[in-house]
Amino acid sequence: MLREIREAALSYKRNNFNISHAGVHRASFWFGHAETLLPVTTLLGLFNDSVGKEESEILYADGFNGWLSRVRTSPPLPTTFRAGHIIPFAGNLMLELYHCPNEVSPQGSDPLAGFFVLPRVNNQTVAWPLASPVQPPTSKSPGAPFAPLSSVLNYFKACTPDAYDEEKHCNLD
Repeated sequence: MLREIREAALSYKRNNFNISHAGVHRASFWFGHAETLLPVTTLLGLFNDSVGKEESEILYADGFNGWLSRVRTSPPLPTTFRAGHIIPFAGNLMLELYHCPNEVSPQGSDPLAGFFVLPRVNNQTVAWPLASPVQPPTSKSPGAPFAPLSSVLNYFKACTPDAYDEEKHCNLD
């Protein structure tokens, strides 16, 4: 998915930012089930309750008891991670690629400058910590909807096809 987003941005740039050019990639669609959507949404850092806190509270299987104790307080502590809202029966996740030419610095050497990714979950724009102007995100600056494509790719570089060796990790020998 990330490789196709990167290639779409580079193709658009190679074709002089002309969306009507036949070589410009317009859309990619992947389909899955809630069981696929939830891990991807979590990996993207969306609905992360630990933003702005001293200690990371990423929800892992071994941290379930701590999360459960927060929910069982009276009244329950608010949480943004609500599986019923994130992955209802017909849930969806979209990563939209935008080009903003006014955001390109003439001195910049980043070939992906001016490209931004907007996440939407169930057709609703959501802010992600990766897009926060302050890193790590704080409670005053928890995130923003648009993240520079270069930041997204850098954050996930260990997962990109250039770095991830599928044969090495998935080989059954």
